[in-house]
Amino acid sequence: MAEKKEHNKNVNFTENLVAASGGKILEEAAPLWRFSHFGAEKTGFRHCQLCHSRMKLWLAIRNTSNGVVLFIGHDCYDKLVAFLATKKLESLSLGSRKQYISKIKKYCKQNINESFLAWFGEQTAPKELQETIKFIEKFGYAPTLEAAEALVLFYKTTRRFPLDELLDYTSHRALVLRALFSDFSEETNPLQREVSLAEFEALDLSFADSLNYEEVDDGFFREALRKTHPGDMSLGKLLSSEILSLWINDAQKMKSAIVDEAWKRAVIDLQKRIAESQEDYLLLPFWEGRNPTRGTPQWESRVNGKKYVLARESSYSISEGPVLTRISRELVPGRVFLVSKLALRPSANSPRYSWVTW
Repeated sequence: MAEKKEHNKNVNFTENLVAASGGKILEEAAPLWRFSHFGAEKTGFRHCQLCHSRMKLWLAIRNTSNGVVLFIGHDCYDKLVAFLATKKLESLSLGSRKQYISKIKKYCKQNINESFLAWFGEQTAPKELQETIKFIEKFGYAPTLEAAEALVLFYKTTRRFPLDELLDYTSHRALVLRALFSDFSEETNPLQREVSLAEFEALDLSFADSLNYEEVDDGFFREALRKTHPGDMSLGKLLSSEILSLWINDAQKMKSAIVDEAWKRAVIDLQKRIAESQEDYLLLPFWEGRNPTRGTPQWESRVNGKKYVLARESSYSISEGPVLTRISRELVPGRVFLVSKLALRPSANSPRYSWVTW
C-alpha cells in the first residue's frame, strides 16, 4: 500500500520552520518560537511565510534562538500550537491565538475608551503609537499587549488634568483637600495645578484620610491655613504627609490668635452698637411666669416698672443669671416688651464672630 503523501501546506510548513530555525528538526525547532504581535490586512505581507497561502489576517512569531521573525497566517499559528500540544512537550511556549486576543482585549477594555482614542486623534504621537491606534480602531484591540501598554503609558505621562478633576468628587479625601485650599485664589490653589495621570497616581494623598472635615472647614482654621501657607513647592512635596503635618500644626497655633482677635473685635463692635442705641440693649435676669392669654409658661423680667418677655425661640436657664438681650418689639406700648437673647456665634464661612439673637 502506497504511503500517504503529506499535504503540500504541511510540507512547506515544516521545511520553512526548520529552515528559519537554523536547520533544527521540527521537534527541536517548534519550542523556540514565541508570539510577537498581531498584524492587520492591507499591509505588505500578503502570503504566509510558512505555507505560502494568501493571508487576510496575520501575526508574527519570533525565534528566541536566532531572532528571526516570521509573518504567518492564523491557520499556521494554530497548527504550530497544536503540534506542540500533540508532541507533549514539557511546556507550551506558545499560547493559543484566542488566549492572546482575550488578554489584550481585557487590557484594552480596562484602559482604553472613546475619550482616550479621541485625545490621541488630536496629538502628534510617535508613529508606532499611531499605528497601534489605527489597529485598535479597526479590530477593537491592540496588536500586542506591549503595544497597548506603550499607548497607555504615553497617555498617562502626556495628557494633563487639573488635580481637582481627578479627585473622587464626593470622597472624604476630596472634601478635606478642597477645604484645605478653599481660601486660595485659582492661580495659587494647588488643586488647580495640572498633572498627568502618572503624576497623580504617584501622589500620596492618604494624609487627608486622618483629618476631620468639619474642623478643616472651620472659617478660623481656613484663615490660619492661608496665613501659614508653606510657600511655592512641587505638588508632590506640598501634599506630602511631612509638609501637611507641619502646615496644619502651624495653622492650629495661628487659629487661637485669630479667634482671640475676632472675639475682641466682636465685643468692641457690640459696645459701639449699644452706645449708639442703648435703650435697645438690656442685661436681664429671668424667672418663670405665665402668659396671661394662653396660660403657657414663659420667661419674664421686670425693671423700672416695665415687663420684658423672653422670645420663645430663646432658651434660658435660671443658672445663667442676667443675660444680654435686645428688644425685638413692644407687646403693650410702653409697658411690655418682647426681647431676645444675644449670643456670640462664629460665622459659617469667615473668620469672625457675630452677635445673633436666639
